Amino acid sequence: MLLSAEPGNINSVHWAQVSEPSGSGILVKVHYASLTPIDGKKATGAVSHQANENCYGMDYSGVTESGIRVMGIVHRGACQNYLRTHPDLLWPVPDHWSLEDAATVPLAYAYAFYCLTIKAKLYSGMKILIHEGAGALGQAAIAIALAHKCQVFTTVGDVRTKSFLEKLYPELKEQHIGNSRDMTFGDMVLSATNGKGCDVVICNVEPWLKHVSLQCGGALSIIIDTAQIYNQEKFEFRMNSLINDRSYVIADFSSIFDFAKNEEFKKLQILVSGGISKGYVRPLGRVTYAADEAPRALRLLSKGWHRGHVLLRLTDRALPASPRINYTSECSHLIICSDEYFGIQLAQRLISRGARMLHICCSKLSWYLQHQTENLKSLGVNVIVSSNNLKDLDDVATVLKKTIAMGPVEGVYVTSFKDMDKYTSNSLEYLDAMSRKFCPFLKYFAVITNSENFGKKMSIFRAKDNLIISRIEVQRPDFCGDTNTEVLLDRRAWDLSLLDAVETGLCFKLPLVVAQINTETSPLYQQLADVADLPLLKEAGDMTTLQDLAAGSDNIKLIKEFLRLKYHVCISEHNVLKLNKQKLREIDFLANNFEHKQGLAVYFSHIAEDELSSDTPIYLLPTLGNANAEKQVDALKSEYLCVVPGIEGHHVRFRGLCERLKLPALVLQPSLNVLHETIEQAAQSYSKILMEKIGVGNNFYLLGCDIGILIAMELAAILERNGFLGTIFCLGTTPEDVKPVIEQQLGAFSTEDQLQLGILKHIFTLLTGEVPSDLDETLDPHSSWNEKIDACIKMMAGRITQTKQYVKALINFVYERILSIKQYESSSLPILKSRVVILRSPGYSSTSSASSYVIEDISAPLCDAAKDV
Repeated sequence: MLLSAEPGNINSVHWAQVSEPSGSGILVKVHYASLTPIDGKKATGAVSHQANENCYGMDYSGVTESGIRVMGIVHRGACQNYLRTHPDLLWPVPDHWSLEDAATVPLAYAYAFYCLTIKAKLYSGMKILIHEGAGALGQAAIAIALAHKCQVFTTVGDVRTKSFLEKLYPELKEQHIGNSRDMTFGDMVLSATNGKGCDVVICNVEPWLKHVSLQCGGALSIIIDTAQIYNQEKFEFRMNSLINDRSYVIADFSSIFDFAKNEEFKKLQILVSGGISKGYVRPLGRVTYAADEAPRALRLLSKGWHRGHVLLRLTDRALPASPRINYTSECSHLIICSDEYFGIQLAQRLISRGARMLHICCSKLSWYLQHQTENLKSLGVNVIVSSNNLKDLDDVATVLKKTIAMGPVEGVYVTSFKDMDKYTSNSLEYLDAMSRKFCPFLKYFAVITNSENFGKKMSIFRAKDNLIISRIEVQRPDFCGDTNTEVLLDRRAWDLSLLDAVETGLCFKLPLVVAQINTETSPLYQQLADVADLPLLKEAGDMTTLQDLAAGSDNIKLIKEFLRLKYHVCISEHNVLKLNKQKLREIDFLANNFEHKQGLAVYFSHIAEDELSSDTPIYLLPTLGNANAEKQVDALKSEYLCVVPGIEGHHVRFRGLCERLKLPALVLQPSLNVLHETIEQAAQSYSKILMEKIGVGNNFYLLGCDIGILIAMELAAILERNGFLGTIFCLGTTPEDVKPVIEQQLGAFSTEDQLQLGILKHIFTLLTGEVPSDLDETLDPHSSWNEKIDACIKMMAGRITQTKQYVKALINFVYERILSIKQYESSSLPILKSRVVILRSPGYSSTSSASSYVIEDISAPLCDAAKDV
């Protein structure tokens, strides 16, 4: 079966071994499989998909067990050697067609009939607009419409494609073929129909052209949108599109599988068969690739350069397939993990292989583990989580009995990369003994560890007794590579390779697998050259931009999605064109390295580029749930993340963090002109903004860093008094540790004068990029704080673009914020009913006695904590 190991990276598409399909349906050996445009988008990461959708192709041609040549459609996963198919979506191949011909027919014509006949009630004489007429769906729809004596309008992307359609369908009028890349097709349709428009519009244009397409529909017309669901587009539907009794329908052909509409299956089978007998359902144009060229085929699809179909030929030679397990959905699996992150990844791998009942046992029930468990449950998986330490036979028996209660145990997996004392050899021996007693149907028993001795004794005993055991020994690295040599260790790829090693050991039932994993990845610019098919980028100079290399829009889209998925960098297509090797190295470095800072640099390292945006009380940040940062505050839903900034006081530090969120995010920015405000007063001001201007839902989400943690805690207390409960995320340290940690970082400033000088030097450096070596002498004659500020700003004259008023307000604000921390009594911190999650940076052991806190460790230091959440 064709699968993708890493969404967003076409080069990771590979063939994997799967068991022969079982169950009802007709068994077919596939000769040709057709890839669809949505397959290209899935491979590049342009659209997301669930684990059970990590497969490609819907239609195919092949031979049944009895030797009959057939073509057909499956819900998903046509790209495999054998499959079982619904008899109502299977057609015999006409004698005068080859199997390659046949593979181009089923989905295109069934989808076209689905739109024109089932959705639109096709009749003779209709006026029909079919966008992208050279595509597979477009060609099929044109053929059906012309056969029913309809007046057909269509659109294409260039002159060559227009000429191609004119030759393919001589009945098409040249003046009825418009441009799909601009709005002129609307004038073409309305002019040719005397302003009445069409009866049917099959629409799959870009969102900015969709309104024009909708206006091409006449009175009582139906507009069938075939792109909205597949492309996951952001499209604002306007109610005036429904004037003249127009209907707007989003068509998704795969929905007929989800709702088991057997009558539609049979109707489509009859329609396609009738079209074949009458001669207007005929093979379409195609480009055919060998099976091992699947990445190349998907790349062609993603760029949209093809006409008709893109096929894979599966009969040339044996496919190089990686080993793969298929689990029984009725059986349960027990995962015992000391490393909860890898435990969740292992669980996801089991689910992708068919497991539907999991018991995850981890001594530390973290917020992350519980949150990810909810995600697994949303996939329809039955998951339970426990925190037993497996310290004795009773403990082990309890864990196994919980698993058995879900179903017969098929697999037991013990992962241990840290905290080895929690899983002693005795625990494994207990697990061995109890599994022999309670798990007679056990097929897989795996111990995954970075220790040479952990589980060794137990594995030897099980092997001697001819019992299932796979011990996977691996050295897990704690570094990300040497950026000086431009060789990086991709942690995600490393974990993926480890999962593959585990699966290999389980497939071949080897008692011992020593996994030598050293997943080195090339520099980012080399990865992008391969992913986006831009070989010139490898040899280009450091300052040569992608625009200089004449990167096309298709290349840019691939690069944009790759950066978003793998590097969590969201960047517009316009700015992608400005990227060069130097900027890509910076992205690479920031993704794999964190700079250790001290003093004021820990808390204040960003200056807002726009003076106005830094002083806006409510600043909306772009997220996956709100891509438009200009969206009005009153349009927000009740569920959003509210960020309370720290000493910096503005939004810049949180842009990268929020770009990855699925819900809207806003930053409450204090006014630079409001000085001498205590932490309690700041919280009171924010509470009025939230409750009076925005609104608070049943569950609020707050996130704070440094002083923002203290304000967020006080704010949460106010919201609780008003009847709300929520979650507070503390970035870096616990609330009790905020003040002592800041005092420790600023300990070099023992006097007020030293603190003032330190602030002025730091802001001078941030604004100018220069270290002011003579600032001490310049400030020496001045005694008051205002005089010092004025003297410092005077030194910056001609070196900065910011106004004098803004810089002075900024300096005063930072100074007052630091003083407010010194005045705050940590002992007065409120005790909350809401959940408090500590996202703790390394090196900060909590001194808090609050057992109610959920503590999650992150790898980034305090200054870069927002980059690692």
